[in-house]
Parts: sequence; structure tokens; C-alpha cells
Amino acid sequence: MYFSQELDSKILNEYFLQKDIIDISKINNVKPWQVVSVLMRYKIIKKRDDALGYDKYKETDEYKEKIKDSKN
Repeated sequence: MYFSQELDSKILNEYFLQKDIIDISKINNVKPWQVVSVLMRYKIIKKRDDALGYDKYKETDEYKEKIKDSKN
């Protein structure tokens, strides 16, 4: 997933300010998994579970649906 350089930078800056992926996704009107993809692309995190707030994200219906769909 690629956003504009401007949006990528905004997401990275917010993450460096210790905002979690849920908050960042709401602020920027994107999905939490898209935020995680940006963090992975720029090698800020090594694996998805390392993202701030990923544990909260795993509790959401969106995450549960995505996992369910990937198993089908």
C-alpha cells in the first residue's frame, strides 16, 4: 500500500510521537493495517505485531473479519 510521500511522512511522524495504529488510522482516515504497512515499508517495525496498538487492533471486528477471510 502506497500513499503519497506527504501522508507516509505524517503517519511516520505520528507514530514517532507514540500514537498507536488505531489513533493514526482515525486521524488520517485509513485502515490500521495500512498504517502497519507503511511502518513495515519504512522498516520502522520488523513484524506487524511490533506496532504500537496492534494488540488493540487484533480485538477489532475489522481484524477478525480480515483473518476469517484470509482462511477461506
